[in-house]
Amino acid sequence: MPVTESEDDDVSDLCEVLITETEPAADAGDGSGPSRETRDSNKKPQNKRKNNGSSKHTEYESKKKKVQEKRAELKRNRLELNVIGLTIRIQNTCKQLQNQIDKLEKKLEDCAENNNNDLNKFKETKKMLLHEKMLLKNVTKLNTIIQQQAKGEEERENELKELESEILKIEQAIQEQETKYEKEKKQKAEELDQLKNQFKTETVKIEQEKTKHNEEISQIETQIQELKRKYDEEKIQKAEELDKLKNEFKTEKVKIEQEKTKHNEEISQMETQIQELKREYDEEKIQKAEELDQLKNEFKTEKVKIEQAKIKHDEEISQMETQIQSIREKKAQLEDQQQTLQNSLDYETEQFQRQTEAMQKIEELKQSYEADIDEMKILRKKKI
Repeated sequence: MPVTESEDDDVSDLCEVLITETEPAADAGDGSGPSRETRDSNKKPQNKRKNNGSSKHTEYESKKKKVQEKRAELKRNRLELNVIGLTIRIQNTCKQLQNQIDKLEKKLEDCAENNNNDLNKFKETKKMLLHEKMLLKNVTKLNTIIQQQAKGEEERENELKELESEILKIEQAIQEQETKYEKEKKQKAEELDQLKNQFKTETVKIEQEKTKHNEEISQIETQIQELKRKYDEEKIQKAEELDKLKNEFKTEKVKIEQEKTKHNEEISQMETQIQELKREYDEEKIQKAEELDQLKNEFKTEKVKIEQAKIKHDEEISQMETQIQSIREKKAQLEDQQQTLQNSLDYETEQFQRQTEAMQKIEELKQSYEADIDEMKILRKKKI
């Protein structure tokens, strides 16, 4: 079966697809510098260096590594499948070419065998005709002798002429058969020469196609070796970059642990300071409560004395009650600020500053409270 042009085109298309798929991408570089993928892999850890210690970054690096390994495995599998497919197509083409050669050789042998059979058949026919001619001659001679003895001279001459005429016809038939055989022999020889030339032409074409396929296979093998070499180099480079990133990650992790330890120490110091401030505030609150109880007792004592002049001093008492209510509101504010200080224990430096400001406000309220107490004492003295 001859190899058609479409099958040759299919083989060449397959070779082109294999070469196209196995060639490195245009943006991958010529090997003199890192590829875009390599640059990206170098950039991403730098952009996220602050988050190297987080679980998201670790998960991202793990997924990225798995994707790169899977992509490399798929690339190798696709390359192997393309090579296997091309090898199968080339083997099938070689089988078809070999079948074509076998058929041409068989056809040539059949032609030669047919020529030999025709030649043998013609020789046997000629031999039989010659044998019949000899028998006919012998019979004719015998009949002639008998007839010559029985008949006269004239009859013998007529019979001789008839016999000669028959012999001439037989010789003409033999000559025609020989001429026909020569023509057929010449025609068969021409067909045989034509088949030989066709066989030689087909053999040359097949050898050229074999040579072409062998060259293509050699080129593909060379390209595959080159791609394997580049892949190994890139694999080594990626391994070195991965080791470098691992070292950077370890360094950053140590720095983060140190910063975390330092930060925890600062938070512990801040909590200690806040506890100290809270203790001082509680002591001051108790002291203020004792002073307030003392003032209440004094107020009760004074109230007994003041009841006699209650009508005159209602306005003053109302003012004092208003001042007491203001003191209570300030006390409530102090309690709210205490709750705010309690909630601010989870914050860092900024919350500590707010607590410091809150303590300053407490100091101001304390001073205001003391001023109010002094004012109440002054009012009490005035009333007395």
